Amino acid sequence: MIEARRVYFVDNGTIHKREFINLLDDCAVCEVGPERLNDLCPFPGDVVILSGGNHTVVGQANIERSKEIARFITDAHCPIIGVCQGAQQIGFAFHSLLQRKENRVQKFKQVKALDHHPIFDGVGDEFLAYFGHRWFFHQNNLKPPLIPLAVDSSGVVAVFAHDSKPIVGMQFHPEVRSNTLTRMFWQNTLRYVTTAFSR
Repeated sequence: MIEARRVYFVDNGTIHKREFINLLDDCAVCEVGPERLNDLCPFPGDVVILSGGNHTVVGQANIERSKEIARFITDAHCPIIGVCQGAQQIGFAFHSLLQRKENRVQKFKQVKALDHHPIFDGVGDEFLAYFGHRWFFHQNNLKPPLIPLAVDSSGVVAVFAHDSKPIVGMQFHPEVRSNTLTRMFWQNTLRYVTTAFSR
């Protein structure tokens, strides 16, 4: 059971919403659209989750929305987890450089931890996870205060965290065909951000 009063699930248009809600079956989930982010008033211990989606964070048509979300992320006083596009929104908020693959990635890939971190407890240094994206951060283009925690075999940042705030981003989808290890990783991540916030 995760020590969170409520999870605000910010739906960026993910096609995996049902799987995500199943992954959050221990939590009280409140679904909101990204246009309502500025109306949120999370209590201490609540978690905001930014889902994946099919919009380009840096695309001209979405740039104003991305800037609003970036302001929410940098000003927030609550834990935040970003998944795929949600992670890209976090990176954008902290001025990391997004790169674009020629072809969309849609496959399972190995995730390799760069160092020991509590979110990998019981998971191990490597595990298999589903990636579905075109935009990404290479580990050389992730800017402080964001720190890469895991990469795939090509150097794409699979997991990162803020160096002093309870903010974590993951490029892969832990909700897609989740297994014991990805569920453990997800539970560890929720526990980490809520514990980090309470320190």
